[in-house]
Amino acid sequence: FMASPNPPLDAMRRSQAALLELRSYFSRVFEERRGQPGEDVISMLVHARESGDKLTEEELLSTCVTLLIGGHETTTSLLTSALWLIGTRPDLRKELLAHPDQLPSAVEEFLRVEPPFHRILRVVASDMEFAGLTLRAGQTILLLLGAANRDGSQFPDPDRIDIRRSPNKHVAFGYGMHHCLGAGLARLEAPAALGHLLQAFPD
Repeated sequence: FMASPNPPLDAMRRSQAALLELRSYFSRVFEERRGQPGEDVISMLVHARESGDKLTEEELLSTCVTLLIGGHETTTSLLTSALWLIGTRPDLRKELLAHPDQLPSAVEEFLRVEPPFHRILRVVASDMEFAGLTLRAGQTILLLLGAANRDGSQFPDPDRIDIRRSPNKHVAFGYGMHHCLGAGLARLEAPAALGHLLQAFPD
């Protein structure tokens, strides 16, 4: 649903039904954690206090849905792209089998070359000038992360896959206050998963 600029009605209905079911599930979990808190993230969120205020039910729901989808979808997309790159490039596979210590650096390059999300929408907060254009508060803009990661002024030979590229300041996970919450998890999971897969299926 989120990946399509014009999703069909059936996809919208299924997406909405799934979201409502997920919210209902989380609401039940919140009630359980209020009565019997544990040492899990949801318990901490349910009992979090800032200036004497608890998170509202809506804030709890949106945070948990975001963490679940972001932490799962980002890693799934990253692993899929990485496996495709390794599977279609025997040189990469051989190099990573010979030098598994390069997996974290390779993952950063895979993120640059084939990011989990190629575009994100943002709303302009205040009037501003950018690259000779006037952007007005309230306008929606489309940021092309995939294009930014191929910017030749930032990445020498940007279309070449270099698993030792350094520095590698890609924006696959966004930037600043919008940096992906699941980025750390993806960076831990992906090298481990790829290492196991390469050992299990070296050919």
